Amino acid sequence: MKILSLGLTLLLLLSSCSYPQSHSDTVDNTPMVQVMDAPKNSQLSVDGILFGPVYDTFEDPIIYRVIPGTHTIKITDASGNVIHQEKLFIQDERQQIRIH
Repeated sequence: MKILSLGLTLLLLLSSCSYPQSHSDTVDNTPMVQVMDAPKNSQLSVDGILFGPVYDTFEDPIIYRVIPGTHTIKITDASGNVIHQEKLFIQDERQQIRIH
């Protein structure tokens, strides 16, 4: 009986213990491209691939994710004319491209 009582007490003590708690945050360092001050209806192309419009329907700049590395960025107007082109190395931040 004494062993049973000791066993139940030990079981009760162990069951009241909690696991160690830890917390980790995942930081998203995916490179991004954002075009600023471009004409309305402009389009963004990266490495010859059309990514889409520079602005959303509310005329806010759209942020596009890209893979790290060197990219050829091209902005075209609504007629398809190139209004800006440059080669950029993008690693782990947001790259803002301003059209003047």
